[in-house]
Amino acid sequence: MKKLIAMDCDGTIVDHTFVLKPELIEVAHKLVDAGHELVLATGRPTVLTVPVQKDLGVPEGNLAVCSNGAITISYAPDTSSGYNIVSKASFSPKEFLLIVMEHMPDAFVGVEPIGESHFLVNRNVEDHKLGADQEVVPFEQLYAKDVSRVIIYDPDGKTREFADKIEELGLEQISYAIGWNEWLDIAPYNISKASALEPVRKRLNIPHENTYAFGDGMNDITMLEWAAIGVALKNSFSETKAVAQYIAGDVSKEGIVPFLYKILRDEV
Repeated sequence: MKKLIAMDCDGTIVDHTFVLKPELIEVAHKLVDAGHELVLATGRPTVLTVPVQKDLGVPEGNLAVCSNGAITISYAPDTSSGYNIVSKASFSPKEFLLIVMEHMPDAFVGVEPIGESHFLVNRNVEDHKLGADQEVVPFEQLYAKDVSRVIIYDPDGKTREFADKIEELGLEQISYAIGWNEWLDIAPYNISKASALEPVRKRLNIPHENTYAFGDGMNDITMLEWAAIGVALKNSFSETKAVAQYIAGDVSKEGIVPFLYKILRDEV
């Protein structure tokens, strides 16, 4: 029976080196050859998701959830971008960004324009932190148009504190989660990896009982709760481990490879 295996990227299948281990690539190819669906579900923008699809050996048309659920793409290696957009969600970030500047005036702020692979930012941050091209613009330009996502990063370590502040303020038009490296990801209301994966599951006609999800961040919690089998990494946030049914190895060591082999052998 075909299975849907949803996997986060950073902190789940790649560590700080951002390189897929050969052992993971090997089992991924075996799962694809066996007819299963590997679906990336990541906070990464589209342009950084496609290379991982390629390395995993997925076929043309393979679906991936990007930008924490705001964009779903279909792998199209013969196109200039490498993908086609299947669905996208957006919101106006103005009210939220004005509050950010009031409470975290020194924070790094970036917005992801709809369907784009770069970020508009209020100031530069190290390339390895953002992982995508960035264009510095006046603050007002950050909220001039609807966007797919807002990301907040505070080098002084106040990101979690601000996440609590968002909850206190009761901003109902957004969803948020703390991702890898303490990034605060802001998405349209009710948009998450889980909300994007359910349409993917239906499109692929895979029964819910055949769904698996692997993640490590707080932005993976809804995905682990959505799946029939949710697996957190040993290096996960404690909140993420709390909703998982299983705990896999550390991403920097064996990671999820042994568990993927169990899925391949129908042992779980």
